[in-house]
Amino acid sequence: MARLAFDACPQTVVDEMEILREGPSFTIQTLSELQARHPEAVFFLVVGQDQAARFSQWHEWQQILQIAQLVVVARPMISSETAVAHEWHNLHTDRVIQMHMPLMGISSSELRASYALGHTQSDLVSPLVADYIQQNQLYLEPHDRSR
Repeated sequence: MARLAFDACPQTVVDEMEILREGPSFTIQTLSELQARHPEAVFFLVVGQDQAARFSQWHEWQQILQIAQLVVVARPMISSETAVAHEWHNLHTDRVIQMHMPLMGISSSELRASYALGHTQSDLVSPLVADYIQQNQLYLEPHDRSR
């Protein structure tokens, strides 16, 4: 699906290293491997504000910040009071920046749940990805696959 989503962006590379890795796959492993492959590159890790609020619980999060600039995208479901309470990252590092862009009113978890209920969300994903999800009946419960 990532290849389909980025098909129109020739400057983008979709890498399968996390899928090919056996066992749990942690962000720090991916970033370390990318850094070894491309030692001169500057890395940015884009996360939603909901994940940024829990970032200090990520595996080896301090090392992630040593390799990558954390880019936090606002989420409409996070109140400004909650966001301020979780802006721990702004207090001790300049490795976190806010990305300002139009807010989407749905998270990826909610998007998958919507597909699980049989609702298509083709306006929220590329047409190629929407077709792939529908053709492969992704996110449907096993008993719902006859839809």
